[in-house]
Amino acid sequence: MRIRGLRMQGVGSFAQQVSVDFEGLTSAGLFLIEGPTGSGKSTILDAIVYALYGSVAGSASDLGRLDSHMRSESPWVELEFEVSGTTYLVRRSPAHERAKKRGDGTTSVNATASLMVLTPDGLQELATRASDVAEQVQGIIGLNKQQFVSTVVLAQGEFANFLDAGTGERAQILERIFGTEFYKRVEEQLQVMRRRARTRRSDADDAVADMVEQCKGVLEVELDQADPLSAVDAALLALTAEVTVVRASAARADAAMAAAEEDLRVARSIAADQVRKRSALARLAELETTRSQVQSWRTALEAHRRAIPLVPAIGAWRTAVNEAADAQSGLQASAARLQDLGEAPTADPERLDALVGELGGLGAALQTEAALPGLRVDLKQRQVQLQQAQMELGEAQRAVEEVETSITRGTQELEGLPDVSERVAAQSGRVEMLQRRHDAWVQWCEVEQQHAAAVIHAAEAQEAWQSADAAVRAASQAHLRDHAVQLAATLVDGQPCAVCGSQSHPAPARPDKGGAVEDLVALQERAQERQALAMRLHGDATKLSGLLERLAAEAGPYAAQVPGQLADAQSALADAQDQQGRRQQVAAQLQVLVGQRPSATEAVTEARLAEQRCAVQVQTAMDTLASSEHIVEQRRLDHPSVAARVCHLEAVRDAQRAALEALRLHQRRREQLQRSLEVLDETLERAGFPAVDVAEAGLLDPSRVEDLETEVKAWDDALTDVERTLRDLADVDLDHAVDLEAIGETCAAATAHARKAAAQASALQDRLERAGPRREQLQARVEHAVQVRADTEPVIRMADLATAQRHEVIHRVKLSSFVLMRRFEDVVSAANDRLDAISEGRYQLAVEGHGLDARTQAGLDLRIYDGRSDSKRSTRSLSGGERFYVSLALALGLADVVRAESGGVELGTLFIDEGFGSLDSDVLEEVMDMLEQVRVGEDRVIGLISHVDLLKGRIDPRISVRRDPARPGVSTLEVHV
Repeated sequence: MRIRGLRMQGVGSFAQQVSVDFEGLTSAGLFLIEGPTGSGKSTILDAIVYALYGSVAGSASDLGRLDSHMRSESPWVELEFEVSGTTYLVRRSPAHERAKKRGDGTTSVNATASLMVLTPDGLQELATRASDVAEQVQGIIGLNKQQFVSTVVLAQGEFANFLDAGTGERAQILERIFGTEFYKRVEEQLQVMRRRARTRRSDADDAVADMVEQCKGVLEVELDQADPLSAVDAALLALTAEVTVVRASAARADAAMAAAEEDLRVARSIAADQVRKRSALARLAELETTRSQVQSWRTALEAHRRAIPLVPAIGAWRTAVNEAADAQSGLQASAARLQDLGEAPTADPERLDALVGELGGLGAALQTEAALPGLRVDLKQRQVQLQQAQMELGEAQRAVEEVETSITRGTQELEGLPDVSERVAAQSGRVEMLQRRHDAWVQWCEVEQQHAAAVIHAAEAQEAWQSADAAVRAASQAHLRDHAVQLAATLVDGQPCAVCGSQSHPAPARPDKGGAVEDLVALQERAQERQALAMRLHGDATKLSGLLERLAAEAGPYAAQVPGQLADAQSALADAQDQQGRRQQVAAQLQVLVGQRPSATEAVTEARLAEQRCAVQVQTAMDTLASSEHIVEQRRLDHPSVAARVCHLEAVRDAQRAALEALRLHQRRREQLQRSLEVLDETLERAGFPAVDVAEAGLLDPSRVEDLETEVKAWDDALTDVERTLRDLADVDLDHAVDLEAIGETCAAATAHARKAAAQASALQDRLERAGPRREQLQARVEHAVQVRADTEPVIRMADLATAQRHEVIHRVKLSSFVLMRRFEDVVSAANDRLDAISEGRYQLAVEGHGLDARTQAGLDLRIYDGRSDSKRSTRSLSGGERFYVSLALALGLADVVRAESGGVELGTLFIDEGFGSLDSDVLEEVMDMLEQVRVGEDRVIGLISHVDLLKGRIDPRISVRRDPARPGVSTLEVHV
């Protein structure tokens, strides 16, 4: 794991955003974080640990120190680190307070966290919750927070505290680092399992004892506790024999009881029949006393049944009487309505017909009256339209006058403008000619400069070609003179010479300067290239010369005067074009006005016709309105309007109709009353009632009818039952006496004896039946107790061993303490390897293991062995410098063991916070040598946090932390590579 970069804002004393590129610092393998005390050096380590695990490095610190009190923005930390070639980016923001966006005061902001990994496609998000980020970081790095601050970030004072810690405190630290709480959980789990096992044993034994007690209670004998099963079997045999004897005695008693019960049943039957007969005779006498009352009830019920058919006829008669009275009231009301309307109080069919005819004749007048408002509105609209038409006629006449005036004025202006079209054509031709000459002159000036340059370049290329050609001729002559050198160049070892035939060439001719043939070829190629370039440039100059001659001819003589002549000609052309444009504009406007004259004249004609039509329409509307008002005035008579007259006539018509209907209804109701009276008289006579009131008096309430019928039926049923009972008991002799008491006593004695015998037999049988299953259960529980003891023996033995409660456990040391001792011995061994070099063989750490027992943390006491005095003493007796390098060696040893325990986790970075100021120069050199060995041997980059000047002079790569003089409490940092 290697830290690559850190960025933070609003953290600790760093109120503004700061960043640290650790990649630039790690090239030398060792860098320094320096600054005054309290300036914020340790805040860098806190920020690293917080970014990874969500808490700060020091055990005595809290997250409150991360939130800067001088910040203006929200605090955050962003850390970039690399593990196994993969780059990760983690970002956290602690919980903090920020100013409210509206109003005064602050609002709380929750902590946030995110973890991302760098892929070829960019950053990919892995987690966004704080707990998930911490879990994923621990999985990626392979270390928890305690292991990280013990191997990567050695926080200020932490490893010195570990050296001076007491046994219990040191045990807690080691448990957090090595995770040995697992073994404590194993001990606790084994203790729980042991308690459960012992509980199972106790429960099994209690179950056996409980079943023995149950068997004793059922068998009612004492049982041998040593062999309860055999004792139960013997008691069961004795109980079985006793049950057989008692059953025989109970059978004899049952037979005697049955005979006595039969005698008692017969006697009770005779006595019961005598009681029933006497009761029936008494009931008959009682019924005879109420016979006359029952007969009166029968007479009333008969009268009620005869009066029931009269109810509909009586109801119809009373309804007819009421309806006739209602019809008489309606007839009187219709007469009063007619009088209110000024009519005679009697219905008159002829008057009704006259009213209908009169209303029919007023329909047209009513429609005419209803149309009057619309006619008045239409007249006003027609008058408005007439006024509008008159206005439009005036506007059209004024438009014609304006067109005529404009035509006259335009004709006069056109006659005053001369025709300059010929002058425009002449000036246009002159401008075009001068423009061509001017363009040719400008181009000639440009080409003339190009031609001069081309002539110079062609001359230079010609000279270069001639020089290259001379060099080629010189090289060719030298090549011909040195023919021997050429022949020597063709000689090959082992092949005959073309001149002497020898295959040995001990001293071939050598040229004074190598590569003559190759030089000649290169010179020839260069000469050919320069010749081609000279010819091409000469051709370009010739072409430009011809172009100059053509352009000079196009420009003509006195070409320098052409620009002034062109400007004068363009000015004259512009003046002529302006005059011609004005004449054309006036002519076009005059043509438009002449074209508008017919439409303007036509518009006047149409407006005059429209005005005449509107005048006719207004007069027609006035005549129609006057005629309609005359008709309405004639037909309304003395009423306010025709509608009011129609309303009155309709009311009279409706009253006449209602009166006629009331008269007809009154006649029908009188006829219905007469018919209902005739039907009632006939019904009364048929039912035998002299009058209506007599018949109504015979009617009973339905509940009373039901009660009487129930009473009569009950009396009849009772009489029938009594007579039936007396017939059945006719043979019963009331004078025969039965002694039930004596017979009952005999039966009770026989029953008691039989029940006692049966109870005794049942009790013995019940004991026998209950004892059998209990014997089986006792056997099962005994076997279960034996099996439980065998099953629980391994668990109890294992728990006793793990918790040091067995005598065979060496020193009575618990499992968790034993594992912790072994890890601590490894740490001390690794620390001594480094301490031996720093102290020049003087000091060694020693683990005290005396007096081990199960009640203390054994084997975690530290002593310092002094080789000079060959003695052991407390670590607290060390001086400040000795204490620093001993605790540093212990911390590095702890880091080595943690790294090995974590499967060889890659630890690419190590931070060591403070403590160097207590070392003298010699010891400081030893410590730096040891750190150099760590850096080189383990390929780790080491960052030292200190304000010691000696380290500043020795280590160049650094992070300088300084207080901001302008802002008390605020620090800045600067990275020096």
